[in-house]
Amino acid sequence: MIAIKFYISLTLVLATALGCKKAVVDNKENIKANEVQKTAGVSLSPAQERYIVFFLTNTSVDQADSENTGKDANSAYTFVGELPQIFGPVTADAPYKYAFGLSGPMLLTQSVQQMQYQVNKAFDIAEKYNVPVYFQLDDINNYTTEFGGGAAPKFYDDPSWCEWVSFPSGAETWGGQSNGRLPYFWFNWGAWMHAKAFPNLQSPGFRAFVKSQLENGVLSVLNTRYNQLKANGKGYLFAGMAIGWETHIPDYSADNTLYNVNPASLPVNVNLGDQMQSWEAGKYGYAALHTLGYTTYNKERLYQVIHDYSEFLAKTAYDTGIPREKIFSHIVGVKSSQPGLSTTFAPPIWTAVNNYSTPGFTLSPVSCPYNLNTLKAEINLVDAQQTNFGSVEGYSIGIDGSFAQADAYFGDMFGHGASIVSVFGWGREPASSAFAVSHSTASPFVQAAKKWLGNEVKVWSFAADTEGWTPENDISDFGRNNAGKIGGALSGNDAFILSANSIGYNLGTEKLIRIGISNSSTSTVGQVYFTTTASTGWSEDKRKDFTMVANSSLTNYTINMADVSTWQGTLKQLRIDPSNAVPGSATSGSFSMDYIHVGSQGWNFMSDAAGWTAGQQINSFGWTAIAGNYIGGKITGADAFIRSADNLNISLSNSRYVVLRMKNASPQTIGQVYFTTNTDLAWSNAKQVSFALNPYSDFTTYTIDMSAVPGWTGTLKQLRIDPSNATPGAPVNGSFQIQYIKMVN
Repeated sequence: MIAIKFYISLTLVLATALGCKKAVVDNKENIKANEVQKTAGVSLSPAQERYIVFFLTNTSVDQADSENTGKDANSAYTFVGELPQIFGPVTADAPYKYAFGLSGPMLLTQSVQQMQYQVNKAFDIAEKYNVPVYFQLDDINNYTTEFGGGAAPKFYDDPSWCEWVSFPSGAETWGGQSNGRLPYFWFNWGAWMHAKAFPNLQSPGFRAFVKSQLENGVLSVLNTRYNQLKANGKGYLFAGMAIGWETHIPDYSADNTLYNVNPASLPVNVNLGDQMQSWEAGKYGYAALHTLGYTTYNKERLYQVIHDYSEFLAKTAYDTGIPREKIFSHIVGVKSSQPGLSTTFAPPIWTAVNNYSTPGFTLSPVSCPYNLNTLKAEINLVDAQQTNFGSVEGYSIGIDGSFAQADAYFGDMFGHGASIVSVFGWGREPASSAFAVSHSTASPFVQAAKKWLGNEVKVWSFAADTEGWTPENDISDFGRNNAGKIGGALSGNDAFILSANSIGYNLGTEKLIRIGISNSSTSTVGQVYFTTTASTGWSEDKRKDFTMVANSSLTNYTINMADVSTWQGTLKQLRIDPSNAVPGSATSGSFSMDYIHVGSQGWNFMSDAAGWTAGQQINSFGWTAIAGNYIGGKITGADAFIRSADNLNISLSNSRYVVLRMKNASPQTIGQVYFTTNTDLAWSNAKQVSFALNPYSDFTTYTIDMSAVPGWTGTLKQLRIDPSNATPGAPVNGSFQIQYIKMVN
């Protein structure tokens, strides 16, 4: 194990994995409500889905929905029941979703019935709360019987199924038999412990046993439940599964500089008091090599054994119909940052790559350091078509010091192609542990996770610095000025600037780029280039030109990327050319940018009311972080409404629809949208659309088509939402909550 983790209870004596280890309008009764679509959302394909997994460390499936002892947890809810209270509801069309993660099923220790129970119960909980579930299967560690110890047979009862520390010699029938017992599997989770043995990953008998456990205990039930969910449009409730848990072969020799086992002071089991024997303090893997016919130790061949075993499990799952994108291998990723490591304890990155799964890794800046650029490069050497990976074991430690730090962490992960970012330490991790994750809505890590789960508009506002933007060509004197703008002097006809190379924004249906530019040049054409995690090279098919005003002060430009077919997936890097002059022509002048936005125009209410206020007949209006961030209030009259800030200055040219997600805790069946523009400042019935509301309904997405309103053109000045359009004189009561308001095309 690499990190100082947490101590586990005596019930976990058989422990473990390696441990590297988000104005009033009258006569409303005369306005007829227009019928509009209330969308339930369109499910994304498995390849499009992104998850933040809150992993319930040391937590059984029964405890997942019966208690909540996490750090700063709200004990009024269970572990899983609390998640929607913090992060809001999960929807099929959300580009980023959250999930709860569970240890197991445990392929080496649980019986088939115990595993089937765990899978079925986990899906019951997922459906109960509409929260996706993620499974972390144990393929090697046999680290606990806390979740069930009914496996039969016990793999460690057959020496040929277990690892040895030497080849057989003399009269031995298995390597090291003369030592009197099989070598223990020693591990360190903050203190040394051991399990009975470590499996021979090449043993035909052991492989047949594991395959039977996986097929009968896990896949038979999982596929039944997953197929039922897909048939009901809820396939997203299965976030995925890791088919291994830091798959490796132990090594306690001097090669393993991560453990640094000292022969003069061998580890002592903190629970049982016994000590590692000197004959155990070396390399394992001899049983696998013996099975293959080798008579000398061969580390490179053992790397292949590790790869082949992961591939064997992945193919077993894949062949039953589970998408490759929902199957993850799992090794430690430390070799991406320490390429000089040469130990089967931390195998090469390529061992996690195969044709049946997404490569998964333990990645933690504190306990398992990594380099994502190296990681991706190593993956692509083996499979140039594989654009994703999974951070299937990670921690908040080292990235939770501030919102900016946590936000950058998620950006780095998703920007490099992570499809899952798992956060261990959410469950029954002792609050005193350095690896415990705070459940508090004030936690910077939780706030950053909320931002990503809300898929907020990606914004560069340059409030303090250039925010990662750099000049790359034909620009001099680049920087940020005191007015909070970035810019520079144009020194050539192909001037451009680049963002950081890890934006990580899921484009989904977000088609707009908005830029505020002051153009002190004769240039009339600007350009936007981009790369994605699936297509990392710059090319003309990932480009959009836009018309600029020459020699102009701050002008707001909206670039609609809807007709660029490659604008999909996860945005990796953005390039903006503030001057696209004719080659050979003289170029002079300068530019500055006030902001760059990517995403829908609108409000997500991730941290405040975003300028929205109560107009009239609404009490207790405000913003809350409870249950996923929303604005809301109590309805006290028949003409209740809220208003955005004034002078929005939003172009309506690419905003046919107003989309809002609202909970209507009232008997009202009609809502309305009003607006003013820069050329028509008055509130009037001519500039409104009514829409059908579901009375007494949970959060529902309402899509209101504004295209039939002649005044919906030009520049939006202010928006108004009426969550209640009651008949005058009718009783009015209830409340409302709004999670987001967007304008899309």
